[in-house]
Amino acid sequence: MNKRQVFILLIFSLVFCIICCHREVPVYAPGESGSFPLSNEERNIYRFFSQKAPIQLDLKMVTAAREHSQELLSNALGKISLVDRGVMDYYLQKNGLADAGYYAFATAYTHVKTLEENLRDKFLTDILRNKYSHMGVGTAKGKSGSLHIATVIFTKREVKMEPFPQFVNPEETYLLRAEILGGNKNPQILMTTPRGEVREIAIRERKGKVMEAEISFREGQGRYKIEIMGEDLQGPKILALFPVYLGVDPPDRPELSPFKVEMKYTNSEEAEKEMVKLINRDRKRHKLSPLPVLPELSEIARQHSKDMRDNNFFAHYSPRSGTPHDRIARSSIAFSSIKENIAQDYSLKRAEQHLMESPGHRLNIIDPKATHVGVGIVFGQDPSGAQIMHITQNFIEVIGQIDPLRVKGEILNIINRKREEGGFSSLKEDLTLSSIALKHSQNMLKFDNFSYNLSRENKLLDMVEKNMIGYRKVAASIFLSDTTEEIPNTEHILDPSYNYLGIGLVQGDSGSHGKGLLWITLIFMEK
Repeated sequence: MNKRQVFILLIFSLVFCIICCHREVPVYAPGESGSFPLSNEERNIYRFFSQKAPIQLDLKMVTAAREHSQELLSNALGKISLVDRGVMDYYLQKNGLADAGYYAFATAYTHVKTLEENLRDKFLTDILRNKYSHMGVGTAKGKSGSLHIATVIFTKREVKMEPFPQFVNPEETYLLRAEILGGNKNPQILMTTPRGEVREIAIRERKGKVMEAEISFREGQGRYKIEIMGEDLQGPKILALFPVYLGVDPPDRPELSPFKVEMKYTNSEEAEKEMVKLINRDRKRHKLSPLPVLPELSEIARQHSKDMRDNNFFAHYSPRSGTPHDRIARSSIAFSSIKENIAQDYSLKRAEQHLMESPGHRLNIIDPKATHVGVGIVFGQDPSGAQIMHITQNFIEVIGQIDPLRVKGEILNIINRKREEGGFSSLKEDLTLSSIALKHSQNMLKFDNFSYNLSRENKLLDMVEKNMIGYRKVAASIFLSDTTEEIPNTEHILDPSYNYLGIGLVQGDSGSHGKGLLWITLIFMEK
């Protein structure tokens, strides 16, 4: 090889290195807003909506919409207007978009006039009601005289993320920085690992609406799913949701969800039974016991689904029934916790699949503390007239009847473990003190009054003074709880001067605090 050949080879290697080193790394970030080269049909669709609502065009959403239209035209995926969410998720994420609460539809047309009539008659009312902030529109044209496809995507952007990589490695820690938009508050970051486990990511810093978190990926190769949650006046919601890949490639084709071959249900009861099977299938995969159905809980879930359908909203909070906790609290169910998932879909399998794709909803389904489930499904129509299901899943932990002697022993053991950790001697139960404590707990339940002094005749420490002699010091603590797993850290527990304890507890309902609660009185004494 002569000098000239060596020189050319070096130049080629240098150019190749520069190109490779500057290759753009795929990231998640909002698309540019503004005006872009659009086809006549795309321009007419955007003008149709933008003249009626202040909505911005997003370049990445335009690209995703075009690719989706071409997919429909080439492969006839699904039904026109019934946008397969799995397919749409693929194109949005492929283009680096993390918007979770989007709405998309596709429509077939032969002439622009037919297209505008479809938009006006089937979709306009729903679009205006939801006050979307960004949209993308893309068309694919068939042969002359044949059907053309238009896909339109809308989103109300809830979070503005700085670029975050789609591909990661386990040696690095990545900064997620995002501004929470609108009236959303209380952000939370959750992540599903390749093993299907969910962990919460600590938010490192918050300045106003901007938050920062450091995320590492050390749970093995595969796909991770990151979710930013928040809440507004309508309850908790997903603000952003996106996959990240470590050591594996993302899918190179959209995966068609299974709704095309799913049976049609003739009534709500059939659909609800099938949804419970899907829930317990997913719990079994995580080595959890199946949840029995609580009929009263299912009726509460069904009424919420009906409320969402009849009043055109999709939220956990209802102006008519309140929060999930409010709805259950009005029933006869004694519960310690309530978690709710809601969905709208044409397919039960796809609805459950997408709930499991969300780390927050997955946590509800595979909650090991849940004891019962209630599912409520009602049928409605989407803007195109196709049947859609409104789905509510409720997961609760029912409070069972306690064994007072067993629970007293648990409370005494918990308190003495805390004293031992603090270097103090254990407390002994005094039966007379326990009798006084029990009487006070019974009176608190009787009068539904959580207080040390229920009346002039029923003051806790006065009762101690009347019935006990020869003591140096006495104090009391009262609390309401649905569990004995944690006893509040009162100052009396770690007071080294006390050597005796009285424990009184009863279980019962409170009109203001909840059902099946433990009313607990503790009396500490130094003799």
